[in-house]
Amino acid sequence: MVTVPALSTSVDVTISTVDDTLAEGNETVVVDATATPAYGGDLSVGAVNSATLTINDTPDALVVEGVVINNNAVQRSRVTVLEVTLNGVVPNTLANQAEITVQNRQTLANVGLGYTFDYSTPGKTKITLSFSGAETEFGSLKDGNYQLNIGAGLTHAGGTLGSAFTYGGVAGHKFYRLFGDADGNRTINSIDYNALLASFGSNDPKFDINMSGTVDSVDYNALLVRFGSTLVFA
Repeated sequence: MVTVPALSTSVDVTISTVDDTLAEGNETVVVDATATPAYGGDLSVGAVNSATLTINDTPDALVVEGVVINNNAVQRSRVTVLEVTLNGVVPNTLANQAEITVQNRQTLANVGLGYTFDYSTPGKTKITLSFSGAETEFGSLKDGNYQLNIGAGLTHAGGTLGSAFTYGGVAGHKFYRLFGDADGNRTINSIDYNALLASFGSNDPKFDINMSGTVDSVDYNALLVRFGSTLVFA
């Protein structure tokens, strides 16, 4: 409540706002003037006794806050999912889906994608990508280096991404698949071989190349063919 001082006909009212990154939409503030009986009824309020102001929402540019491969698992033996988190509410539309692609860096072919949009964290969007099509086998990417591309046209409440985003353009991103690579070092060696032997006969999905439900001779031979090889970043 703001009190108009004695012998005054007006008073300044300051409305403070918080400049955050949340896409909340425009908001309104209503100020009403009312008389008080403390002045013995000598105070009256004119016909214009209310004012409404609008606080325009101008969120910061949409930013990719994080990319997670395989739920942060170290292994790259099977790569089945990629999660992208953005700092704004991105509608799940066909146009926005089209702005997100995953590409094999060697063949330049696009990977078929499935999209799940999650808004459980207020003011943020987590997009989970699953893989399909010619660049995959049994739900995983095929062996190779890959790159995530997000176009500048990705829209959110308040605007667009503004500038394109890529992930996988440097070796340190580790966006690749090499069957048998249990420790994520791009090379199939005795560590990976022994890890598969320890899983032989189990249903360990990272060593089940054809998702048969069992790590068997098919998977063993698939690793053996790759033994000693290194997937060079390119």
